Amino acid sequence: GYRDSVQVLHTDTMSRVSHYLKSWFLVDFLATVPSLLMHILLFIYGSSIARQLFWLTLSPLIRSPRLYAQLSMLRRMEAHLKSSWLSSVAALLELFMLPVTFSHLSACALWALGRSNLEADPSVSSWIKMGIDLTNDPGALQAVPIGERYM
Repeated sequence: GYRDSVQVLHTDTMSRVSHYLKSWFLVDFLATVPSLLMHILLFIYGSSIARQLFWLTLSPLIRSPRLYAQLSMLRRMEAHLKSSWLSSVAALLELFMLPVTFSHLSACALWALGRSNLEADPSVSSWIKMGIDLTNDPGALQAVPIGERYM
């Protein structure tokens, strides 16, 4: 559900759908469709079109303002908690998300760096090239031992 401007809680399905279509649907649509389009074009034209489609990989960043909305919702929820135990659990979950978020952003940065190095010198062997080769061959990932897949 959601609360309107006079703080009335709306829980019926049609009201929630209408609210979503008026609020975050366009943001989600604009963040999802370019990525989907990029995957379709890569499937059709192969990696020759990848450089022209780079800007489409940034489309999920359109959803970033949603993180702020979720954080403000979490703060409101935490303010209404009566139990100190629940408040502690909420704070621990928030702290747990920091390293997860940092790890994700670091992995994205390393992928981008490795990808740019691979594009600069395609003859160099790299973990990204191996990953791309594995994804192009459907059965290749199963041939790699599980302990070596992500190293």
